[in-house]
Amino acid sequence: MAFIPALNTAKVALEYTVLAQPVVNTLYFQHTLGAINQTQLEDLTGAVQAWWDVYMQPLICSAGTLDNIVATDLTSQQSIQDTRAVGLQGGDVTAALPNNIALCVKFTTGFTGRSARGRNYVCSTPESQVTGNLYAQSYSDDMVAAYAALLPGGLANIPNWEWVIASFVSNKLPRSTAQLLPVSGVSVTNRRVDTMRRRLGKE
Repeated sequence: MAFIPALNTAKVALEYTVLAQPVVNTLYFQHTLGAINQTQLEDLTGAVQAWWDVYMQPLICSAGTLDNIVATDLTSQQSIQDTRAVGLQGGDVTAALPNNIALCVKFTTGFTGRSARGRNYVCSTPESQVTGNLYAQSYSDDMVAAYAALLPGGLANIPNWEWVIASFVSNKLPRSTAQLLPVSGVSVTNRRVDTMRRRLGKE
């Protein structure tokens, strides 16, 4: 698909290695003061790491390592990027579930339709947090609270950046520019484990 711009918006990729396999979670942030420069991208990756250190690291196993946080300006195809090398393991030292198992955290905007919501599948789950087919209620609640910290008024809200859902396709057709909607809510639809075989990667 051809490049689709997202005005004054950065794609932030959290690049992990979990049980020797690469895993990426993606978030989008729009700069509220207009055009993005290199210093502002560096501030964004720093703020995302600060959020991860406090809220996410305690919830994932030490079998998972956050290698890099990569922020890319999507305003134009030839643009700026900042890569922050992190190299930090998760804080839970108990055994991890396989990578095909993840908790699905849902992001909402107050609007309906696929273009108005997003999600992250969070891997490196501690075995102790799943019983049968269900995540522990406390773990689910803690993960929701971690992401909710990025919302307006949250303790990890990033000044001059607004967390958004970026939609690049509508009715299976590419948009000319991305639709951007502010994230207003975080939830877990259910506590059942979400599994996908291809997350296990290839040997």
